Amino acid sequence: MMNNKRVKTLVVFIILMLGFTLQAQEFNAKVVIDHRQIQGTNVSVFEDLESSLTEFVNNRSWTDDDYQPSERIECNFYITLSEVDGNAYTGSLMVTARRPIYNASISTTLFNVVDNDFKFTYDEYEQLVFNKNSLKQDLTTDFAFYIYTILGLDADSFKEFGGTKYLNEALNIASTAQSSSVLNSAGWDRLESKQNRSVLISELTSSEFRTLRAYSYKYHRLGLDVMSENVDKGSKVILNGLKSLESVENRAPSSYTMLLFFDVKTEEIKNILKEMDTEDDSAVKQKEEAIEVLKKVDASRSRDYERLSK
Repeated sequence: MMNNKRVKTLVVFIILMLGFTLQAQEFNAKVVIDHRQIQGTNVSVFEDLESSLTEFVNNRSWTDDDYQPSERIECNFYITLSEVDGNAYTGSLMVTARRPIYNASISTTLFNVVDNDFKFTYDEYEQLVFNKNSLKQDLTTDFAFYIYTILGLDADSFKEFGGTKYLNEALNIASTAQSSSVLNSAGWDRLESKQNRSVLISELTSSEFRTLRAYSYKYHRLGLDVMSENVDKGSKVILNGLKSLESVENRAPSSYTMLLFFDVKTEEIKNILKEMDTEDDSAVKQKEEAIEVLKKVDASRSRDYERLSK
């Protein structure tokens, strides 16, 4: 029979273990691998990899913050494989992350990117390893980069510049990967492309783009979250804040980060404009001013915005 001291020790141990077991991680991620273009490869390899990557994202603690189960970030990682050579794979990676809107049954897309510089090696049942101080696997390095980027963008949407420490983690990964002799250079060389991982995080962490990050906070926390209770108040914050983005566009024309931002926000903004009261002179004026700004900061969709003014 156990004495009281041993019983107490065992109870404390169980409580501690339960605490670690029940600790909520940050993500509710889904990983899908489309291998239809790959012929003659055992399907079990891809099934194993899907499962391993899902566990890698969802079961690992990426921050020191306390995330409740309801606060987990919803995201998808969709891998499309196009080539295979032994255990070396080439393809693309689409990453999407969403954020709930306060007091609403819908969510808003925070981030959606297609990474066409996606190359990695993998052997069935290989252990996925990630150590930010010693990057050894292309696959986990790429995933970790996007995980910290998503954490940064999500935190920015709830608190102004709240995601700085996570974006800096992504920047450190990119910096280490650029100088690595072990990792594939695809996606990390800023000179090879104007739209890759290194360009993205370089922009997000630069002083030139702090205005965009500040607007993201206003857009989500003071705009969308408020609209569930006061549509006019929330929409005014979103539309009035657009003016601040002109300075970003002037300093960094046609930037990758602005492109990605409007890729996921254009339809929401257009819907806000469509619902504005056309019999209210001040609303009409605000709509016209917003459209003129949008034509400047999101020039590739200027015709779409122009149609809204008719």
